[in-house]
Amino acid sequence: MRLNGFGTRALGFSPAALERYHIFGDAVFSPCSGRVSVAVDNHPDLTPPHRDQVNVAGNHVVIACRDVKVLLAHLQHGSIAVTLGELVQEGQVIGRVGNSGNSTQPHLHIHAERGGTPDSILDGEGVPMHCAGKFLVRNAVVR
Repeated sequence: MRLNGFGTRALGFSPAALERYHIFGDAVFSPCSGRVSVAVDNHPDLTPPHRDQVNVAGNHVVIACRDVKVLLAHLQHGSIAVTLGELVQEGQVIGRVGNSGNSTQPHLHIHAERGGTPDSILDGEGVPMHCAGKFLVRNAVVR
């Protein structure tokens, strides 16, 4: 999520309008250089509290970075700017933050894994990630 200067994530307590969330529509950049192994962009953005529990990741991109798969999920419908098989560079825009899939509010879900089955995005061994030299953990604040 993205917080404003007051430390809130949205205009209002739990707004239904996605545009009221500070992160909605923000650019998502590739965290690594690699090849796009999955690019899904056909799921609608849902208004909270609606969730799609069948298409869990919603619109998402998976980038194969060496022997690690990096998932970027819950992207905005129609925003994915990369294609299956494309070679992407670290820092390249791949889409925009949305609220597709099994998501309670607009946010970027990112995780890395090694192994697992080729068609799955949630069954491998988790790989720690770092941002600006710090390892990320749930609810970490990155400035």
